[in-house]
Amino acid sequence: MKKRYAANPLLFSVAILALAACSEKEQETAPKTAATTQIRNVSAATDAFKKSLDLDSKRGTRVTLWNDMLAAGDAVGESGGSDIYRPDSFEWFALIDPKPGAYFNHPVAYAFVSYADGSYKKVNRVGLPLLNQAPLWNRVSDLLHSESIAHSDCWFDHHPYRTPESDVDASIEDWPPRMAADQCPNQKRTYALLIHNIPNVKDSPETIENLEFMAEALKAAGYSILEFAQNKANGENKPYLNLSRERGAGIYQIKNFVNIHRDYNDCCEEIIVYITGETAVDNSGRHPAVYLTLPFGYPGEHGDRKPMKAFFPEDFATFFSELKTCHVNVVVDTNNAVSFVEDLLTIPQTESVTASCQMDEYTYSAAIDMLADGVFVDRFATQDGEKGSEFTSSFAKGILEYAQENPDPDDFTMNAHRLVEAGWDAVLQYDLTYIAGQTTPTTKGRIISSDCPCGIDNRKM
Repeated sequence: MKKRYAANPLLFSVAILALAACSEKEQETAPKTAATTQIRNVSAATDAFKKSLDLDSKRGTRVTLWNDMLAAGDAVGESGGSDIYRPDSFEWFALIDPKPGAYFNHPVAYAFVSYADGSYKKVNRVGLPLLNQAPLWNRVSDLLHSESIAHSDCWFDHHPYRTPESDVDASIEDWPPRMAADQCPNQKRTYALLIHNIPNVKDSPETIENLEFMAEALKAAGYSILEFAQNKANGENKPYLNLSRERGAGIYQIKNFVNIHRDYNDCCEEIIVYITGETAVDNSGRHPAVYLTLPFGYPGEHGDRKPMKAFFPEDFATFFSELKTCHVNVVVDTNNAVSFVEDLLTIPQTESVTASCQMDEYTYSAAIDMLADGVFVDRFATQDGEKGSEFTSSFAKGILEYAQENPDPDDFTMNAHRLVEAGWDAVLQYDLTYIAGQTTPTTKGRIISSDCPCGIDNRKM
């Protein structure tokens, strides 16, 4: 009995060891977790985009990553566009911008990488992205200051193309002819008409800055800034005209302005017209025709063409040719701005037309403060009060400086052509897109006799 009881603890110990061995054996043979292909963070998403993009063929491009994933069913679109992309599952998003800093519509692409397997998709677009009808970046300056850059080979990363010291060739050699004598029965008056075509201008903060900065500069020069109704419901007035107002209300406001200024007693008025906004190109004719986009069909003042959602430069010419002043000066800051020059110079009353860029060139945000990583620093940067676009901010600064140098304006120091000349000189000094060779602004003077009813051209035509 004694031996029998002595053996029981031994058997128990053997059983315990056997169970322990089984437990260890099961842990060793348990399957390991499979390697994941999920893209879990911004760094991995950046690497995935770099692998998918053909960066060698995209010189000058900037790729900006949105730092949060899109969820299944999210709507990715663009302002004014009808094409919507909806991911089936979680995806990372990046904006591919071949013209970084251009803030009106221009070619871009939206790229997507799947969170689950890293698959890549791309769609071509022309505007900044909206996520569920809200902008991913409220303004171009927000986009430019993003730290989530997957790739950058921007024009502002390169050495400047021009310097202010080399701008002599761009100066105006033959300034618009003036009247040898203005014979006005009334005291000379000065007016500024500021026009845009953004349906909801609050969605384009830099456009508002353009308009407000020009208004500030021209007001400092003694010009009356015309105000226009923006919303009948609340009686809101702003110092600019919205060409895209519903039912053509903005177009009627231009007509009303012209009707008020078509008396022969107005022949010595100084008028500056500033135009900014979205353009598009009609390729249906023999030559490309640039126009300001409208949210409604417009058949022209005389209803003699097929209605298009378009307001052409020739439409401005139709209206402004009814003005009786001898001194209309127009400044245009849009994409393809030079396309406005020829039509507006057919108006006998036009003294000059200044355009921010050539055909197939774009207007750029003033948020760009330096070139080539600081090799060239903006002489008029955002910390100095610059806002809006590079072209408009420079032009407005020139007017402000001129007004400060002439604190007691008379009928001659604030002539419109003098302000335009001051603005033009400032563009050559401060517009970084011009200095970098991205844009080629131009200014041209009257090319035909003015037929002014109260003066004589000082140039023989």
